[in-house]
Amino acid sequence: MPLTELEQLNAIVGLSMKIEAWPSTLADVGYVLDRIELKFKVADPKRPGLSIHVNPDLLFVDDIRNFSLIAELKSGRFQDFVQLDRFVRITPLELIRYGGVPVKDQSQAVSHKISVAEVINYEFMDEYRNEFVRVNHSASLISISFAEIKSQHGTLADSKLDRVLKNGVSLRGCHRPTKLIRVLPSSNDEYALISSAVDAIKQLWLRNSRKITPTIIGRTVFKQLWDRFDREAQARYMTIVKEVLNDLVQTELHSYLRPAPNDTERWSLRLLPESIPDRQRTKAYQQFGDLVRSYKWRRKNNAPYDGRRHSAHLSFEDVPGYLPDETTN
Repeated sequence: MPLTELEQLNAIVGLSMKIEAWPSTLADVGYVLDRIELKFKVADPKRPGLSIHVNPDLLFVDDIRNFSLIAELKSGRFQDFVQLDRFVRITPLELIRYGGVPVKDQSQAVSHKISVAEVINYEFMDEYRNEFVRVNHSASLISISFAEIKSQHGTLADSKLDRVLKNGVSLRGCHRPTKLIRVLPSSNDEYALISSAVDAIKQLWLRNSRKITPTIIGRTVFKQLWDRFDREAQARYMTIVKEVLNDLVQTELHSYLRPAPNDTERWSLRLLPESIPDRQRTKAYQQFGDLVRSYKWRRKNNAPYDGRRHSAHLSFEDVPGYLPDETTN
């Protein structure tokens, strides 16, 4: 069964890390993940004064050997070369200037080399390879299956990595990573983004975190990979997170979540586990979990909230010391 694009993404990103039971092919030759869903513009060579958008799925950089690797992921059948053609035309100076690839000095910019690869599922390899051969495309074609990752056409600018991939990277006995990236900010599945944000809020509550922001939620969901997303992808995710937080304040988590005074980017978590007596904590966990499941079900099914919506603004009970804290009794 072909991998989804998200499954491909986790598999290829995993190659740049040291993960148990998964090959570290990219990390072994010096590459680190620089960006996920990078977006930038370059001058259109055919239309003076106009720009074209470049949006590779993954960008890896080996700053010691001065190489970049652009990887485009395709989970379905062959469609066209439009995006790939844009990638192979990118110059090192454009990638450094507009794509933000760091270099130490100007001489490194001049000698920088870019490899471009399209990663596809092995099930569609024949039709892709036929098209690549037909036009003699300069990008490399790399197939992924449950047994192997292997270069099927073309030559990477990085001869060391090219040699490894042409020999093939065996995946037999390996366990493909699936949770490095649980959802992409650019996903059309808005519920998946909502669900990830709600799960992060639950994690933060369980950790007794008092203050939360959309950025904290982003880092909770994507961990160290949050900073690898392009600013536009981060912004889209944080917009959805803000909507979720403002909705939860008025609905299922009204008792647990409040907007911070004079700060539209910050919220406060209340009734934290640490404030609840030990004998009542299991019940508190169950209650919070039930509310989270109720909210997620409602959003997934686009169902209306069946209670009275609460105010999204602070009330007297949110002012410290105004009312006694019932959890301390």
